[in-house]
Amino acid sequence: FRVEELQARPGWNSVSAVRHHEIHEMDSSIILQPGPAALSDGIAAIREIIAQWQAKKTSATISP
Repeated sequence: FRVEELQARPGWNSVSAVRHHEIHEMDSSIILQPGPAALSDGIAAIREIIAQWQAKKTSATISP
């Protein structure tokens, strides 16, 4: 996955996550494993990405 290739696609600049460089690649071994672990591990990985994003947004709001 190459972020710059995604950003270069026509129309993708209108996506907020692309404009703000909030594109996150998820390790395929997490979501492509067999069984329910793909869901539980995948959700945990997504939760971590969201927590990091939220912390970054909160610190940006608090900073002078």
